This record gives sequence, C-alpha cells and structure tokens, in this order.
Amino acid sequence: MEVRFSISFLLDIRYNEKNEQKEPDKMITAIWAQDKNGLIGKDGLLPWKLPNDLNFFKSKTMNGTLVMGRKTYEGLGKRSKAYKKIYVCTRQNELPLYENAEIIHSPEEVLTVEDLHVGGGGDIFRLFLPYTDVIYRTLIDAEFTGDAYIGEIDFSDFELVEEIPGVLDEDNIYPHVFQKWVRRQ
Repeated sequence: MEVRFSISFLLDIRYNEKNEQKEPDKMITAIWAQDKNGLIGKDGLLPWKLPNDLNFFKSKTMNGTLVMGRKTYEGLGKRSKAYKKIYVCTRQNELPLYENAEIIHSPEEVLTVEDLHVGGGGDIFRLFLPYTDVIYRTLIDAEFTGDAYIGEIDFSDFELVEEIPGVLDEDNIYPHVFQKWVRRQ
C-alpha cells in the first residue's frame, strides 16, 4: 500500500494570535475524515474502510497527544492503548479509562500540552476550533450511513494550503483528497 504526500504537506506552519511563530511542539491540530455529507462516524467508529486515511491519521498523531470526546474514546476501545496519552473531554466525572487516558472538562485544561491533536467527535472539533492552528481534513467522495457528523465548521480563519488526491487501489476504493488548512496570519 502506497501513500504519497508532498514535502510541504508534511511540514507544519505554526502561528499564534500575534502572527508570531509558535514553538513547534505547542501547536494544536485537528484531524478528521468526512464523507460528502459531513458524516464522520458510526457507533464511535469510522463508517468506511480507507487505509490511506488511517495511515495518514496515525502518521500525524501517533507520537503526540490526542484529545477526543467520550464516544470516540469508547469506540477506539483497546486500540487507544497504542497512544502515549489521550485526554477524554467529557461532562462526566468518571469513566472507565486505560492507563494512558485522563478525563478533562474543557480545552483550557490542555492548551499547554505539547503536540496536541484533536481527534473527534464533531462537538470536540468545534469546541477546540478557536485554539486550533492546523486542520487536516480528508474528504471522501462517497456517501455512507452513520450517526456522527462534523457539523458546521467556520473555515474563514483558515487558508487551504495543500490539497493532495489520495491514491486509489484495491484497498482504497473511495476517491479521497487530503487537505491541510492553516490558521491565517
């Protein structure tokens, strides 16, 4: 299986509110895949099989820290143990967690965390959007059924800096494109 990206797509531009360069490890990214209708999940999981996107997600998040909502965390199950640290943003005070996870109740609790990646669901993406520096979005040119949607995301503060078509093959049958959006200076 081959995944191709340009060098500039893999490089991150980091800016804060004062348009100054941020420390590389203090950047907050959001990363998700969606179908034509904005669908991002079904029963806490992805409603499609697209290894290119899964590999892309892992390449961006595996060495960092993830923040996600309770339903997304529960959908990951034991697969969440592969990450060094996960913050579960929830209104609940108690939740069964693996040793690498911790409950938080607001974005402010993790804004100083290095290399933070917002991994879903839709409410969590919108909650962290004011703090997000870079958005990685995979658009899948297909329609699926599910129960979780990205909802309205205001991209007016972001600029589309890269758009790369995904490679189609026997394992990646849905046309898709990888986008990188960077917060405007």
